[in-house]
Amino acid sequence: MLSGNIKIFELLKRSYPEVKKHSVELGDKTYANMFTQHPELKELFKNTPPGQSQRLVDAILFYCQEVENYELFYDRLDKIAHVHIQAGIKNEFYPYMKEAFVKAIKEVFKEKATEELVRAWTYGFDSLSNELIHAENLIRKYTN
Repeated sequence: MLSGNIKIFELLKRSYPEVKKHSVELGDKTYANMFTQHPELKELFKNTPPGQSQRLVDAILFYCQEVENYELFYDRLDKIAHVHIQAGIKNEFYPYMKEAFVKAIKEVFKEKATEELVRAWTYGFDSLSNELIHAENLIRKYTN
């Protein structure tokens, strides 16, 4: 399994520059897809600052680039987790965002969205989500 994860992170790092070029479009499509599938979430995001869709993709890109740099990674993760808690983001929202993000990758990259690429970025999203959920749960547990 470790070998497979290493290959996934290698693909994420190789594809990073291309994904970064399309990060604004990816973010916009991700949120549009999520709100189409789950319009009830629009209210939750009504007060988000401009550029929120870009922040989503930037966080995934950051995770895929800096996961080995634990101090930098966990500092940013902690900040994101606190913002999520303050905004009312719940664990059950992550699969909705994942579904929307994967669809956005396929829409943006079309024929370049190979099964391997989609699987790698899905893994990256899942890994970041799991880290955030864990951090958010710890914060909730120790601050209540």
